[in-house]
Amino acid sequence: MTFWRLAAFRGIVIATAMVGPVAVAQQHEHHPAADTPKAAMQESKTVDTRQVVSFPRKIKEHQLMNMREHLLSVSRIQELLSQHEFDKAADVAEKRLGLSSFEVHGAHEIAPYMPKGMREAGEAMHRAASQFAIAT
Repeated sequence: MTFWRLAAFRGIVIATAMVGPVAVAQQHEHHPAADTPKAAMQESKTVDTRQVVSFPRKIKEHQLMNMREHLLSVSRIQELLSQHEFDKAADVAEKRLGLSSFEVHGAHEIAPYMPKGMREAGEAMHRAASQFAIAT
C-alpha cells in the first residue's frame, strides 16, 4: 500500500474514532463522570469533555444506525485492503463514508441537532474517506 493510501485511511479511522465519544455520551442520558468515585476522578488526568446530544427519537435512531454503518464500512475497507482490493476499498470508502454519502445518510436532517464539535468530527471523517478514495 502506498504512503498516501495509508495516510488517507488513517485519517478515516481517526475521524471515526473522534465521533464515537460524543455518540456514547448521547446514548447515555447522563454524564459518565458522575458515576466515577471521587478518588478515581482525582487520579485521572483526563478531562471528560463529552456532552449529551439531544436528538429527537427518530433522528437519534437514524444517527446510531449511521454510526454503526460507518464502523462496518471501516471494517469492510480494512478487509478489502488486506486482500489488495484497492479499487473496491476506494468504492466502499466513497459511497458509504465519503462526501458523496451525505444524502444516503440524511446528513442534512441530522446536522442541525449536532454540537459543533460532533459536526466537525463527522465532516472530517467524510472528507478523509473521500481523500482515501482519491488516493487509492
